[in-house]
Amino acid sequence: MGPGTNLSPAAPDPAPLATDRDDGPPHPSGPALSVLIAQFQPRGYLRDAVASVRTEADRLPAGTIEILVVLAADDPSIEPELRSAGPRVRLLRADEPRIGRMLASGIRASAGEAIAFLDDDDRFRPGKLARTLELFAQDPELDFWHHEIELIDARGARIERSLFRAQVRSRMRPGVSVRLAPGSKRTGLGRLAGVGPDFNSSSMVVRRRAILPFVGDLDAIVAGPDAFLFVTAGLLGSGAIRCDGDRWTEYRLHAKSASQPVVESPDPRPKLEASSLRQAAAQSGLAGIAAAHGNPGVAREADAMVASHRFFAVLRSPRPTRRAWAVGWLTAARYWPTFVFRTNAVAFFGSALWILSPRWAQAAYLKAAGAI
Repeated sequence: MGPGTNLSPAAPDPAPLATDRDDGPPHPSGPALSVLIAQFQPRGYLRDAVASVRTEADRLPAGTIEILVVLAADDPSIEPELRSAGPRVRLLRADEPRIGRMLASGIRASAGEAIAFLDDDDRFRPGKLARTLELFAQDPELDFWHHEIELIDARGARIERSLFRAQVRSRMRPGVSVRLAPGSKRTGLGRLAGVGPDFNSSSMVVRRRAILPFVGDLDAIVAGPDAFLFVTAGLLGSGAIRCDGDRWTEYRLHAKSASQPVVESPDPRPKLEASSLRQAAAQSGLAGIAAAHGNPGVAREADAMVASHRFFAVLRSPRPTRRAWAVGWLTAARYWPTFVFRTNAVAFFGSALWILSPRWAQAAYLKAAGAI
């Protein structure tokens, strides 16, 4: 999740970070996995995120896991703790407060064969690190892994029911997997419809070799790093893609979250509209990257992502008009063969009912849903 606005009390501090264990032999060839945690601005959750990684990392052989924490702004509430945490944790400072630059600097500084990403307000669930090591060791072709999420609230409690899950996160079930082999990624993209592999970088792990060629492009990204990672390391990389329905990350919905609108007025649509337009702008360069790598099929998928965000911006407008809806729908409908369009098919075809609904009904739904 990206940067948010600080309008609610900070969450209570979880338990202090665990200390490094010195037992066990060092990993023979350096860390097998680097966990990259980026904090754009202090929101009160970073300690919880780091602790969720270290709790399991301390049970694994010494040297297997490294943790890189990239800060874009001072956070005196935890910086001294991170500096004294031992060699397993490295603290980096971003030379520019931009999410792409922060992730790129962390990737350049990492040493692991695979890189897992974790937003500062999310948490890894127990077993995530061991499962990651297992998958990437067993499948040498695997370059991109995406899995499902568990929703939690600001205090870290599980959210049992949410329109957010009903709209976005009920696509995969535990135990269900979709794997695209390197030679079938172009022809098998339809299998990703409804899987949501471009959502939430905290649910993504990439092999280092797959993302390194695109680190220079990542420098320029100001929003939407999850889509960037999927398109580059996943679709443009030479390895396999795997998507699992197992829930290995806890995704936090809270008032400071980029995906949860802060209700500054009775109508949350202006913020949601701006969020869709920001995502469209951030992903507009992905098609060019794909075209430069000689992959027009991926370029079209990237164009479909942008078109879908622009279409949702029309729906989220404070004053959506039928004309704007029709133009946006026809523009997006050109991409009907793509997995992006099929993933959002219910929203696209259900939008006619949406545009005919009274404004009060639209506002009530958006407020309850949080984000589309």
